[in-house]
Amino acid sequence: MRFVIVSGLSGAGKSVVLHTLEDHHFCCIDNMPLEFLVELTERLLSDKIKLGDQIAVSIDTRNLINQSTDIRLILTRLKNAGFDTKLIFLRASEEVIEHRYNETRRPHPMSVYKNEPLADCIKSEIQLLDEIASCADFHIDTTEMSQYELRNTIAEHIGLRKVPVSILLKSFGYKKGVPTNADYVFDVRCLTNPYWISRLREKPGTDAEIYDFLEQSPKSINLFNDILEFLQKWLPYYGADIRSYFTIAIGCTGGRHRSVYMVEKLYQRLSKEMPKYDINKQHRDM
Repeated sequence: MRFVIVSGLSGAGKSVVLHTLEDHHFCCIDNMPLEFLVELTERLLSDKIKLGDQIAVSIDTRNLINQSTDIRLILTRLKNAGFDTKLIFLRASEEVIEHRYNETRRPHPMSVYKNEPLADCIKSEIQLLDEIASCADFHIDTTEMSQYELRNTIAEHIGLRKVPVSILLKSFGYKKGVPTNADYVFDVRCLTNPYWISRLREKPGTDAEIYDFLEQSPKSINLFNDILEFLQKWLPYYGADIRSYFTIAIGCTGGRHRSVYMVEKLYQRLSKEMPKYDINKQHRDM
């Protein structure tokens, strides 16, 4: 079983690390008190609880106030029991931490316990986390890191396999609004509408007659080729280090014919030509 403990200075990137591990199918528990970590350890060792074979917990300053539990004993017990245990400690310069808090305007965790300026809260936290820092297997300085660089660094340290980006191709009708979760939106209302052909009106966009009708138009072919070329060119820039999920919405008036036709064609081509992606399709309004 892999057991990762994430700690470090507030504002240094613990949430980014947990999200990265969660994307790699770790069972993640945020902001866990050390006393609960002791209990969790006991339950795992006695097989009274099953959380999968990959667990990650984060410990921050709020978990350490007025606590006497020794983190070294927990780590030793886990390792002696055969757990693949790693403690990751994140830090950044005091100036950068202060800047990040000033940007977000969130209160520092230590301000709850100490009526001190932000700079003094950061110094107090460094002292409080000193023991955990001394036990860390990896020290990561995020002072000059973007969140994407931090994700890559964590993947390298933990030995995580790259998770394929999941791409959803979604057809929709503008009558019912644009999908709120769309990353790219393409409008295909410029194509000839099968709705105005009485024999085609009630057929779904997946029907062979709809496909044949739209394929007769050079506009349909050209628009498909343009969208396909755009996606083939730009999707590789959205690797798993940036995005895990990506939604491409294709819209027509009712979401039953033209957008469905386009999604079906894109699904066939992208599934074949971009196998490293997990390509899915959905017809919202058909």
